[in-house]
Amino acid sequence: MSEQSGTMDINGETWVKRAAAGPRVVLVLDRGWVFAGDVVEAAPGRIALSRVVQVRSWRGCGWSGVLENPMRDSVTLESVPTGLDAPEGAELFRHPVHADWGIK
Repeated sequence: MSEQSGTMDINGETWVKRAAAGPRVVLVLDRGWVFAGDVVEAAPGRIALSRVVQVRSWRGCGWSGVLENPMRDSVTLESVPTGLDAPEGAELFRHPVHADWGIK
């Protein structure tokens, strides 16, 4: 692994270390939970986020519309002041976003 780039080549494919994507992500968990936050150090097997917002709902804009502009009227966000600590196995996928995504 290249420590400077956070990448690793395996059988001709380049893999990017998860944390190398940036600290703020939209995290989709099983059972329909969607959160955004800054990835922080977590216990093994856990995912921890700070500055968390829950994406409660969206309508008429599709997933790409939520990612492009979470502040549109058709997207409902709710602050989660306590942060988030979730089991790693609950993660379906994550999408890197800019540092103030979803913050009013």
